[in-house]
Amino acid sequence: MSVGVLAHLFGKMSYQELASKVGSKGFSHVQLALWKAFDNYDFSKPGLLSPGLAEDIREEFGKHNVSISVLACYLHFFHEDVDVRRENIERFKELIRHARFFGAPMVAAEVGKMNTKELTGDEWLILKTALEELVEEAEKWGVYIGIEPANDHLIGTAASLKRMLDEVPSPHIGVVLDP
Repeated sequence: MSVGVLAHLFGKMSYQELASKVGSKGFSHVQLALWKAFDNYDFSKPGLLSPGLAEDIREEFGKHNVSISVLACYLHFFHEDVDVRRENIERFKELIRHARFFGAPMVAAEVGKMNTKELTGDEWLILKTALEELVEEAEKWGVYIGIEPANDHLIGTAASLKRMLDEVPSPHIGVVLDP
């Protein structure tokens, strides 16, 4: 059996340091959220990632016998601010396009936390539309999207997850369960 870990649980540091720490603890897989794990590169906006950097990161983890099994992000796909939502979608699409350079077959996300104000009722359709766009990108690049249901998120229960999977059917969308 092989065991993986959320890379950012080790703290935020350079990818070289992180790869070494993860490998030294005997983990063979990571779920890597770039902007939560690394402090030596800025991944806060789309357009800051390159194939060469992604390959360097994969190679560094490989030196320590660690594979990047999942690229992860914590982005809000139904954010009420259209500009923020669009940027989040573009950041996720960038991960999809670069996943192969990391050696990661999957890009996973929690879809967004519901805020405390009243929901308008449009959130589900906005999220569904965003996921349809992301699935189209994933299908183009041969990558899988993993949706992780999370407490207090729009997709936070088995029922809401099933509903979205039924409404956005694709062999390129699946589920990440965090016990």
